[in-house]
Amino acid sequence: MLESPLPFSPPSTGVRPALARVPASPIHVHKYGGSSLATPALVGKVADAIATIHRTGARLCVVVSAMGKTTDSLVRLAAEVAGTPTPRELDVLLSTGERISRALMAMALEARGVPAVSMSGPECGILTDGPHTSARIVRIDPSAVLAAMDRGQVVIAAGFQGAREDGVLTTLGRGGSDTSAVALAAALGAQRCDIFSDVDGIYTADPRICQGAKRLDRIGYDAMEELSRQGAKVLHERAVGHARSGNLIVRARSTFGSDAHTEIGPDQAHGVLGRHGIVGVTGRKKLLRVRVRGNDMAMQMHGVLGHEVPVIATRSTAEHVDLWACGAEIPCPDALAERLRGEFEGAIEVHRGAGSVALVGHHGASKTATSALLTRELATLKIPVEAVLTARHAVLALIPSTEVDRAVQALHRSAIETGETVQGNTPMACAG
Repeated sequence: MLESPLPFSPPSTGVRPALARVPASPIHVHKYGGSSLATPALVGKVADAIATIHRTGARLCVVVSAMGKTTDSLVRLAAEVAGTPTPRELDVLLSTGERISRALMAMALEARGVPAVSMSGPECGILTDGPHTSARIVRIDPSAVLAAMDRGQVVIAAGFQGAREDGVLTTLGRGGSDTSAVALAAALGAQRCDIFSDVDGIYTADPRICQGAKRLDRIGYDAMEELSRQGAKVLHERAVGHARSGNLIVRARSTFGSDAHTEIGPDQAHGVLGRHGIVGVTGRKKLLRVRVRGNDMAMQMHGVLGHEVPVIATRSTAEHVDLWACGAEIPCPDALAERLRGEFEGAIEVHRGAGSVALVGHHGASKTATSALLTRELATLKIPVEAVLTARHAVLALIPSTEVDRAVQALHRSAIETGETVQGNTPMACAG
C-alpha cells in the first residue's frame, strides 16, 4: 500500500527556470511498453501522441519500458560476462534499458516543442524494499514529479526501478513498469492510468494463440489479478494491487490502434463470461520445477525461491517435495538452477520443461464444475497432468510446457467459444 510522502527533499531535476508555471489541470499517467518503443520511428509516433495530449492543457507523466527486447539482451550480456552475476550489479545493468528510453522520449518531445524532463525511478520518489531484481514499492514521494508538471513539463519516468532507503538502486521484476505507472498514478492523484501495448485490451485468452479470443470491455480487480498471476501478460499482478489500493481505474489500450480498450476497476465491472463463470484461459511456460528430497530441505528451498521468484505450487509425496516457480520472472534461470544445485549439494533436481494452464473465474464461480471441465478436456487431448490445483479465482493444471498452447486453445473453445456466454450485465470479481 502506498503511504504518506517520504520526509526527504525531492532530487534536483535540472529544470530550466525560464519555464512558466501553469495552473493545475487533470493529471494523465501513461505507460508505454517495449514493443511501442522498439525503434526510433515508434518513439517518434508515441511522442506525437503525447504532444497532442499536452496541447490540451493536461499534466502528463509518461512511464516507459526499455526499447523492444533490450532487457533480454542485457540479461544475455550479463550471463556471457559473469555466468552468475550478483543481483546488485544485475539491477544496475538492467535499469539502463529504461534510462535510455526515458532520455530518448524526452529528446523527441523537446524536438516537437514540448517541454519535457526525464527522471529515474528514484528521482520520481519511488522507495522500494530490499530484494534485488524483485523489489516491491513501499511508498512514493511524488513532489518532484508534481513540481515538474506544474512548470508545464511532461515528465518521462523510467519504469521498472526505484531505490531503497539507503539509496541503492533496485528493479521490480518482469512487468515492473506496469507497477511503476499504476503506483505513480495513485500517488499523483490521477483518476486513471492508461497502459499502452501492442494489444487493445484484456482478452479471454491470448489472441495470438486463440483466434476466437474475445476482448473484455471491463473486468474487476480480483479477476484481473488472477489472470495476471496465472500468466496473462498485459498487466502485472502487483500493478493491480496498487490500483485496488488507490481505487484507481486502469485502461489497457493499443498504442497505435483504435480507442478500444479494457477498463480494470472496482466492483460491478462487467465482461464476457463463459461456462461456470469462467472469464479467461491462461497459460504459463518456462516454469521451473524443483524436486527436493526431504521436508526440511523443502522448507529451505521454498525460502530461497520465495525470496527471488514466486512459488506458484507445491506437491508432497513420501519421497520428495516438488515446487514450481515462475522461471520467466527469473533474470538468469540457468544460473539460479546451478546455484541451487551447488548450495543444496545435489539433494535437488531442477527441471525447466514445466508449464501450466488455468481457467480463471469471477467471484463465486464454481470450482468443482471448472475443475471437471479442465480435467476432462486435458484427458481428451491426452495431455499428461502432474497436478490439478485451485487458487482463489482459478483452477490450474501443471502440464508440459510444450502442451500449453494446445491446452489453452482447446479449453477456450470449450469454456468460452462454444459455451453459453453473457456480455455486459454480470458482476465480475470485485475488491473486497
